[in-house]
Formats: sequence, C-alpha cells, structure tokens
Amino acid sequence: MERPFAPIATRHQKMAAFTLVELLVVITIIAILVALLIPAVISAQRRAQSTRIKMEIDQLATGFEDYRNDVAGEYPPNGWFVNAQTHNANAVVRHFKKAFPRHREPEALIRGLSGYGTSTAVLSGGLSPAEAVYFWLGGFSSNPKYPISGPGGPSFLVTQADNIEDRNRTYDFDLTRLGAGEGIDVKTALANGPALQRTAKQAMNDNKVRAVQYAVSLNGISQTRQINFWQYYPPKSTKPFVYFDTSKSRPSTTEDSLYLSSFGVIPIKRLAVDGSDIRYANEDKYQILHAGVDDDWGDFTRVGTIKYPDGPFTAELGDTVVNFDPRTLQDAQP
Repeated sequence: MERPFAPIATRHQKMAAFTLVELLVVITIIAILVALLIPAVISAQRRAQSTRIKMEIDQLATGFEDYRNDVAGEYPPNGWFVNAQTHNANAVVRHFKKAFPRHREPEALIRGLSGYGTSTAVLSGGLSPAEAVYFWLGGFSSNPKYPISGPGGPSFLVTQADNIEDRNRTYDFDLTRLGAGEGIDVKTALANGPALQRTAKQAMNDNKVRAVQYAVSLNGISQTRQINFWQYYPPKSTKPFVYFDTSKSRPSTTEDSLYLSSFGVIPIKRLAVDGSDIRYANEDKYQILHAGVDDDWGDFTRVGTIKYPDGPFTAELGDTVVNFDPRTLQDAQP
C-alpha cells in the first residue's frame, strides 16, 4: 500500500528564525560598528573640508603673486585703520599710483580706502582684511586713467545695479560665494538694493554691504558712482578669507589692538631666528587666513603671546588655515 502523500509542513523542517536574543546581539554589534565609524567619517569630512579651504587659499595666494608681478610690482597694502592717519592714507595712495601710474581717480577716493577723510568717498574704518581679498583681486578697468571708474572696474553708476558679472576679474572667483558680512550673500544683497548697501558712515558689523559713493568726471561727464565691498567665503562657511600685508612693516601692538577691537583677527607672529624680537610669519610677503572647518576664529588675543609654529595653537584657533604652511596651525606645531 502506498504511503500517503505528506503535507508540506511535515515534509520540510521548520524554517530557522532569529531569536530575540540573537536579534539584540546583531543590533548591538551594528550599533558598535556605527559608533566606531561615525567619528572616522566626521574626521574624514573635516580633513576634506580643510584641504578644500587650503587649496583655495593657495589659489588666492597665486592671485596675489600675479597681482604683484603683473599689476603693481608689490603686494597691496592693508587699508584697515580705525584711527586713520595721514601716513596710512599715503601708503594706499602711493601703492595705487605705482599700480596705475596714469590714473586720474579722485585722490579723496583712494585715501578714503584707508578710512581717511570726511567725504562720502571715505570707507569707514578703511578696507577690512576680508574686503581686501575681492577688492584687490576682483580686477580693475583696462582704462589706464580710470582703473576704478572705467568699464570693468569695481564701481558702478548709482542709478544702476552692481553688475558683478561685468568686472574685469583677474581671479576666477565663484561669485555665488561673495557675501556682505556673515549671513548675507551677494544675491540677497543685490536683490534688496539700497536697503543692504551701506553708506560710508555706518557701523562696521551690521551685516550689510559696505559701500562708498564718489563723484568723478569721466570723459568730460560728471558722474556719481558707488563701490560695494564684498567678502569671499569658502563653501558652507560663515567666515570669509582675510588678507594681511606683511611685506612693509614689523608687528605693532597698536595695530594689533585696532584689528582685535574692530575685526577680531590679527596677523600670525613668529620669533626672529635669534629670538631677539617678534616678526610676522611669512615676513616680506602676506598672509591669507581662514577660520578653518569649525568656522570659528577662536581667541586671537592669544596670537600676541603665542608664536608660529610653536604655539600652542589649541581649541578653535588650532584649525586656522594659512597660506604659509600646508598644515593647520595646530598640525604645524613641533
């Protein structure tokens, strides 16, 4: 007699399943692996961001070298002097005359870049370290008499918009990353027009586009023109690149106090080879700095007492990225 055909459930063994304990073990292992992986991923992302910032700083440094070699024969000066004095203004005037020997721009405008004077052409406090990057590398007009007011220069008629696309740029800026103080990008500022275009007398840190207006006779026609002073930011950063000229002077505690009180960042210092006095890092050239991946400058008052490369550069100050060392300040320490 044939054996009856067995039901499927009895022909095969019951399918294996995880017990609750086994599931908990697997979940625990996965959680441990994730906990180990996340710091590594975050660290890799931070290194990648720091590398991107460093690469852009190096590109900006190349831009300043090109400016020195092709335009002026020297590095552009700082214009940031809250207590503007005649000799500061003279330094800017002298440099502009060397860069553009045939220029006929109003001297009040050129002096005004250092914050000196009383006209509407005076940029309150002078050209800041953040504004200097785009102003000097953003390009000037090919008109030798009017490098600022001519076509392709940094100014525009007050009756028109600031068409930043038209500027005769010598450096390939990503114009979407131009800003006006922390939190305001170029598109927002231009879309809002005069409401975000600062006058020369307003306070420095109101997060609006700093601007000056000036009168000039161009081709026999009197005009009122304006310059907006933009800052340049790395992607996803609220802190701009900054520029310091270290080619023309020695460190000054007076200068440091002015930068700290009004801008919060000062040039990095080092000891002379014999340890006799304090010099600038990257002396006889310039410094380009960024706050680093933490987007925080940290306590720059310490830069007056700690020196590159020994430091110690710690906390927010430690990941500062510079043009004169391939590493962050913290990693550059012996």
